[in-house]
Amino acid sequence: IATRLDPTYASAWAQLAIAWSFLGEDAEKGSAEAKAAFANAHAAVDTALRLAPDLGIAHGARGNLMFIENIDWDGSLAELRRGAELAPDNGQNQGGLSRMLAYHGKLREAIVHRERFLLIEPLFPGNYYLHSELMIAAGRLDEAEQDIRIARELSPRPYPSNSLMYIAILRGDAQAALQVAGQQPAPWRDMDIALALQAGGDRAVADAVLAKIIGDGSWRKTSPYVVAQAYALRGDADKTVEWLERAWSIRDTNIRLLMYDPLLLRFRDDPRFIAFCEKIGLPPPSESEALGIDQIRAKLAAKG
Repeated sequence: IATRLDPTYASAWAQLAIAWSFLGEDAEKGSAEAKAAFANAHAAVDTALRLAPDLGIAHGARGNLMFIENIDWDGSLAELRRGAELAPDNGQNQGGLSRMLAYHGKLREAIVHRERFLLIEPLFPGNYYLHSELMIAAGRLDEAEQDIRIARELSPRPYPSNSLMYIAILRGDAQAALQVAGQQPAPWRDMDIALALQAGGDRAVADAVLAKIIGDGSWRKTSPYVVAQAYALRGDADKTVEWLERAWSIRDTNIRLLMYDPLLLRFRDDPRFIAFCEKIGLPPPSESEALGIDQIRAKLAAKG
């Protein structure tokens, strides 16, 4: 409506581009609906930048579109950096840049920009969930739990954040991880249970549940990336990369977590994992500032 009332309102065109980008992401990949949404997003962001070439939110919108449509890691990062430079007090730009920096494994800088967004919009619950993910990747698990508590106070949810499952796994508390997994909504519940079981001591049960998930195709309703995480927990690099390849083939959106995922970063020096990261356009995983599961557990052990 805003663009109809004032066709010269550049910020409205930028926000419209963001909305169309997310509609394209939610549509079936390659469908006519997705193509139309992305075409509308391009038209909107081009209009915004024609009207105001130095509009920060418009550069942020373009960076967002570049990643959602084509997973252009570097091009998107450049645009989001430009957007944040032009509009440093815009929370959307700070949050978008933080996400993209995390996708590149630039954890320290990602935390800086996420915390700027928290200062700008301290009552936005999603901000705390995203900050908790960065804290998990840094091995700061107590702070991650605090973030989740704040988020749930701001916006109560009927089920716990599955970030609590990852925190429990990293702490080696398989029972707590399984409890959180069991409270997740369908269709994620079964896959999360299969993942949580990999952290436990009963390998036969863990094997059986994971085999069932794979055999009956339940993972298709959730994410092949989570299957890769399950194999990473088992220490199986071959299977981990095999399932990452599946995730990439369907452009599973979870693939963006790879460079700050403690479960996968246990393989940061594995040639198979390094080759996969190179193939999809990411830097070598050894450059990630995030910690792997083994590093986090060693850090926790040192604290006693």
